[in-house]
Amino acid sequence: MSIEGLVPAQSVLADDRDVAAVLEGGSRFNAADGTVFVLGDAATAMIVAAADDLPVSGVRSAGEVAVVGPLPEALVRRMVAHYRCHESGDFVDWRLPVHVFVRVATGLLYMGTASDEGLSTATMAGELVEQIMELVPAADRALLDVVRPIDDNAPLPGVDWLDAARQDRVAAMRDFVTGWHWSTFGLAECVIGPAAVDGPLPRALAELYRLADGRHQHVLGAYETILTPDELRVKPATGRLEFGWGCEGDWSWACDLAEDDPAVWWTWDGIKKFTRREPERLSGFLLRHVLMQAATTAIYRAVSSRPYAPASVIGEVTAGLARAPVQSLDYDAGRSAIHVAPGLVVIVTHVTDDECFVTAGATHRRALRPFVGLDLNWDEFAG
Repeated sequence: MSIEGLVPAQSVLADDRDVAAVLEGGSRFNAADGTVFVLGDAATAMIVAAADDLPVSGVRSAGEVAVVGPLPEALVRRMVAHYRCHESGDFVDWRLPVHVFVRVATGLLYMGTASDEGLSTATMAGELVEQIMELVPAADRALLDVVRPIDDNAPLPGVDWLDAARQDRVAAMRDFVTGWHWSTFGLAECVIGPAAVDGPLPRALAELYRLADGRHQHVLGAYETILTPDELRVKPATGRLEFGWGCEGDWSWACDLAEDDPAVWWTWDGIKKFTRREPERLSGFLLRHVLMQAATTAIYRAVSSRPYAPASVIGEVTAGLARAPVQSLDYDAGRSAIHVAPGLVVIVTHVTDDECFVTAGATHRRALRPFVGLDLNWDEFAG
């Protein structure tokens, strides 16, 4: 049998030697995470475990497979876009097809090919750290549960912080961050240094910096971002402390330094510049911020797509969830609400009175499972 004769999601080979046989020979490389690569003359095969474990290679979602390094350069060249100048003067792509097999109870199940066209993202730090590739064809739900089984007993951070949220927003923020951001997941750690302004910082901001130190950078944000202490500055015109920026760089947030829990002022630096007060004071603003960033930067996400979800289905999305007691940002005009459950933050935004957009972030896939059967169009779904 040749590799071309294998049928995705159906063909099962007995062991690694059979994989080498269908590739018509080739050397073998055993990665540190247990993944086996077979390097044939015309193609590469990768054999991964049926698991849901971020530090190792494997199927991540219905249409994604991850290759986790470090790996030898000769192997990386086979999978990552790599062009060299041919003697003819043309640039030639030296990649080879990558075939994916998963170890299941019956043997090695053939899944199809992994492509780095379009979907692929590679993280490099002198060597390959992780390569996310497109799995072709995509797996259906039943197959996904076999090749990437979900641990329904995986621990999830609780929502006890809700009890403090109405009386002490800083305590609520502390409890949420310590539960949600328990690991850096290999991402760059945030190193907090001295502040660039004189005098003590407001309590909520000082506590957020304490929580961020040593955790990954998403604690401070990836889209709407809280500045690091060395980036803080006092705006000469107002005397207010500028502590945050919007994702497009044309708006900022500032507060007074003299108060323990000051008001927050939003400034739009567009054509018609203006400044308005946010509905929440700093402690509530930062609690809302860490919740929003948790949902939008989570490793496991569910993001709806167009056509937008009808407002009538939102009751199903938020069933069993608690609404976080924080108000929307001024520019959001009250259109969005944050709902939470153990290991889950869900943002529901009303695009119109009849349509909604849903963004959900989770600490583990199991927290997204209740959304599997919902009648929503998902642009991204990691459950």
